[in-house]
Amino acid sequence: MDHCVIMPAYLISPNRRSSSIWFPATGQPIKGVSLCAALPCAKHLQAYYLLLCLLCFGMEQVWAGQTVSLATYNLQHYRIQSHEGYQPKSPRSREVIHQSLLSLQADVVLLQELGSHQALEALSSQLTDQGLYYPFRVFLETPGSSIHLGLLSQFKPIRVRHHHTNVFVLYGRGFKPSRGFMEVDLALKQGKQLKLWGAHLKSKRQVNYADQWDLRTSEAMLLKSLMEQAHQKHPDAWMVLLGDLNDDPKSRTLSCLLGRGRYALKDTRPIEGVPGQAHGWSKSQGRIHAAWTHFFQSEDSHSRLDYILVTPSLFRFLCFEKSFVMRSPMWALGSDHRPVMAVFEIP
Repeated sequence: MDHCVIMPAYLISPNRRSSSIWFPATGQPIKGVSLCAALPCAKHLQAYYLLLCLLCFGMEQVWAGQTVSLATYNLQHYRIQSHEGYQPKSPRSREVIHQSLLSLQADVVLLQELGSHQALEALSSQLTDQGLYYPFRVFLETPGSSIHLGLLSQFKPIRVRHHHTNVFVLYGRGFKPSRGFMEVDLALKQGKQLKLWGAHLKSKRQVNYADQWDLRTSEAMLLKSLMEQAHQKHPDAWMVLLGDLNDDPKSRTLSCLLGRGRYALKDTRPIEGVPGQAHGWSKSQGRIHAAWTHFFQSEDSHSRLDYILVTPSLFRFLCFEKSFVMRSPMWALGSDHRPVMAVFEIP
């Protein structure tokens, strides 16, 4: 906590330990001295009151907790140079993405479909030049894949793991997750920690070696097992799963990841909104509002493929009114996905 002096709460709290500066409102004598005698004059009373207000304001700043905003954004082949037949993303398209991230102002952003580590650094440099600096960046390159996961964070990563060598069995054969999974422990303020999982599951595009639905659900089961192992070690930990899960809310993929019982996750389901403007709807009211995150042009259809799933211990701090799927007239020029952000107000 930079430039912050923590003062003991008992100095200004109206409780038994604070009698040194707390005067009872009843005006009863304190050890034989009346309240009026304890306060020499009105001028001094005014000074004491001002000092108390300043102390209370300072303590409010120290103890007010923290707001944490987490976002996920599929950048749709964010490349800065040609690779494996893919052309670089156009300057115009990259600029729309930059402006979207500048509008989000998220504390942590999971990025999908980065072409290279250089692409992540170039994006970060552009944001820095325009006033948004992320001191911590994580890039995970999965062998055999042309698109990768990246992370921009205001919080320091304590531990980073890349799960890309884990194997699941399908049709009697072993497979690895197509783009791996990210596991990052982040150091929040006041000594708190957040475990972040990032994923970009198999798309709905068919491949010649296995069914896309089988691959995606198997990846989801593998990811859930890894998360449950971490959850068993730390049952009360704050955990979040971010990313493009490439399936519908009622799919087997989501059912597996949400789970049931002790290790169940909750769906934050942000709805359409504009950065900096609370939409004012409660979560129950928001069920009737648009929450789609992806446009599939060849089928002329909108879907919800991008998610922010959290443990119940973190879900209770969700500020739904400030969470949103970003609405922007220019979003489609940047990607076929819209960025999604969830805000948590942690005491």
